[in-house]
Amino acid sequence: MKLLYEGIIFLTYISICASLIRSRLSPKAARCTVGLVLAAIILLQAVLLLAGQDETLVLTMLPVTAYLPFSVSLYLIAGYGFVQTMTVWEFGVFAVFILQIWKKILITRLAMVIPFPYDDLLTGLLLLLSAGLLVYVSRRFLRKPFSSCMEKKRTDWLIIFLPILVCLLLFSYFINSAVNLTVLILLLLNALFIFLIAIRLISSYASAERMKQTEQRMKDQMNRQFREYEAVIKSVESGRIYRHDMRHHLLVLEGLADQSDLEGIHRYIDKLQGRLLDTEHEVYCANSTVNAVLSPYIRQAKEDGCAVTAQINLPDTIPFDEMDVCMILANALENSIHACRRLSKEQDRYIHMKVELRDAYKLIISIKNPVDLPLVMDEDGVPVTGESEEHGIGLKSIRVIVDKYDGFFQCKCDALVFCFQAALFGEQQTKTDSVQERGPRKIWKKLIAAFGTSAVALVFFAGSMSVAALAQVGGYGENLRVYGKLFHVGWGDTSFRVDSPVVEQTGVYIDAAPSGTEDTETPSSEAEDTDVSLSGAVSIQKPLLGIGDTQAPLSGTGGTQTPPSESVGKDLTEGVDEMNRQIELFLEEAKERFLWYAHRKYEGYVQSDITWQTLRDDEALLVVRVEDTINAGGSGQYSRCFILDKKSGKMLELKDLFLEGSDYVEVISAEVLKQMTQQQQSGQGNYFIPGSIWGEEDWFREIAEDQNFYINDRNRLVIVFDEYEVAPGRMGMPEFVIDTGVLQKILKRPSVIS
Repeated sequence: MKLLYEGIIFLTYISICASLIRSRLSPKAARCTVGLVLAAIILLQAVLLLAGQDETLVLTMLPVTAYLPFSVSLYLIAGYGFVQTMTVWEFGVFAVFILQIWKKILITRLAMVIPFPYDDLLTGLLLLLSAGLLVYVSRRFLRKPFSSCMEKKRTDWLIIFLPILVCLLLFSYFINSAVNLTVLILLLLNALFIFLIAIRLISSYASAERMKQTEQRMKDQMNRQFREYEAVIKSVESGRIYRHDMRHHLLVLEGLADQSDLEGIHRYIDKLQGRLLDTEHEVYCANSTVNAVLSPYIRQAKEDGCAVTAQINLPDTIPFDEMDVCMILANALENSIHACRRLSKEQDRYIHMKVELRDAYKLIISIKNPVDLPLVMDEDGVPVTGESEEHGIGLKSIRVIVDKYDGFFQCKCDALVFCFQAALFGEQQTKTDSVQERGPRKIWKKLIAAFGTSAVALVFFAGSMSVAALAQVGGYGENLRVYGKLFHVGWGDTSFRVDSPVVEQTGVYIDAAPSGTEDTETPSSEAEDTDVSLSGAVSIQKPLLGIGDTQAPLSGTGGTQTPPSESVGKDLTEGVDEMNRQIELFLEEAKERFLWYAHRKYEGYVQSDITWQTLRDDEALLVVRVEDTINAGGSGQYSRCFILDKKSGKMLELKDLFLEGSDYVEVISAEVLKQMTQQQQSGQGNYFIPGSIWGEEDWFREIAEDQNFYINDRNRLVIVFDEYEVAPGRMGMPEFVIDTGVLQKILKRPSVIS
């Protein structure tokens, strides 16, 4: 069912992103590209599952194996810039967060009241319905205003991008942290409310932009109508004057007729016809508004020597905003006139225009004109004109109007003939008008009333991701100092915190003579190989996990005594370096263990907390224990003890305590098993041993050759196991003190064990 849930959420992301993006490719090419990418994503998931990968691991990797490839392919086919495309991704991810929170609520709540497997079926159904609702809201209320906003200048869509990004970061922090049902419900309400507010803000912004465009179009239309009105007044005045002078014209013609001057009569009539043309007002269609726009442009074209043919088939009323139709015709005709003016020969200039209303709701516009040079179309279908913007502005304005009516337009240039074609669909506009007038206001009021009653506070956190480097003195022993460094990184409840020990030497013999001698002179060879300060102290330290070198002695578990200014003791440089190296290796193992859980967590959190303590620090041994507690739904503890023999200056391993060739593993294992059996029989413990309730495959058989151990302050060997290694979790990390008498025959001499 987890795969089904994630499939529904991923399809929601795809649907919302696809509805908001504007492809630079043709619709067919875009569909093929997206289809191939989705097929590859599905195939990859199938391969991972068939290869035996854990289902939880596959789901955890979905952001890399599914969301990332689809998002990259979306950017490659998008007609937007990078940040604009990221805004599309943000809305998709916002929907994903909403569904993820809703899914956790359903799983948590339904499991309490509905028996398995009906709870899974109901969860899947409710998740599917919720996903469909989000896609519907996005397509219905966000798609068109979003497209309009993306066409605007950069500062406009940055205002949209940045707040949504901040909200996404906030939810990405909390989405895996919250497990309480009340907190999840509050997060869901916040996510829904912010998502709807973002849609509303974009819709309001797009509406304001449309109002500005409408206002500008009205001004342009009024100017054109005023010019047309002046032309009509001029023609009416010319007609009145012509009628007034008709009596004189008739007398002139009568005189010429009496003289039988036919040639004179023809010349005079030609002059009268020319004046008569000035009194005519051309009518191209029944719609007065469209006719008022066409008249001045066609007249201008004719004055520029263009042969104009206009087939305009429009009724007096059309199912479109007349201003929108006039804007398309005006911009297209103006571009055609400019193109014709660039032709040197007037006989080559022409404009063929056809405007037709089909089926009472389809408006088809076609305009052809010659051009002086071949035109190249850009990715938006607009002619590339170099530095000139004559075509670009007009055609982009046309695109906005065409998109408003869910129509289309295209530009072609074949054999030096430019062709502009556009189509508008009136039914879609009527539906849109209905939505604009009735839908949004009522729906938004209901949504705000539903979610606005929930008073939810979004509290930003300080130090969501923090890295700290602190130093802490753990104590001073003979010639050695142990201090800790803190490293912490986290997001939400997922965190990796390391308080790691660092060992440094505070003093050495100036004379590196063998132990037991009284010679205090310093050989020159030793002086050359050792970095000795004036006080005789050597500082050896290695930062761990990239932590800085900042050190500040603080009170620690080992006391706060001041180190001596001059120490006398053996040079432990090699052992100290080895100890720090082994500590680093354990920390790397802990980091890999943390990442393993984090990569497979799918949902929830992973925490790793590493601490240390000094078990022993005297003239003989330095024993430091490092523990890693990892919590990934359930907790587990791991530890490693590091032992430095100050007399030999070397790190001790378990095999170093025993004679070469001795079977120390068998001896110690037998003693550990004996103690386990005794504790279990007395009711003091529970271990994975024969005779218990645990299966044979879990039984403890023997320790490892490099088993974790330490030497306690009584010089006894202590064997240490990790949690769940030999016992249930309630036993923690079991320890077994080995009686020295058991080891007498196999111990090396002299021995640190007594």
